[in-house]
Amino acid sequence: MRFEGLPDVHYGKDEHFFDSTADTGISKWTLTGTTPDGTPKEVQGCDFYTFRDGKVIRKDSYWKIVE
Repeated sequence: MRFEGLPDVHYGKDEHFFDSTADTGISKWTLTGTTPDGTPKEVQGCDFYTFRDGKVIRKDSYWKIVE
């Protein structure tokens, strides 16, 4: 699991964009949670998708922990 150190992990604040002429899409998201020692964490990220024939053929994900 990607964020296993955050037992109360929650995804939210998501936005999705799709360009049918380029067969591409973008998802922006924010993940929040609390570490076992009680420290709150926020992670912002985005996923870039490439589609072909209605199926995902590539997904690139980027994320950063917000301090």
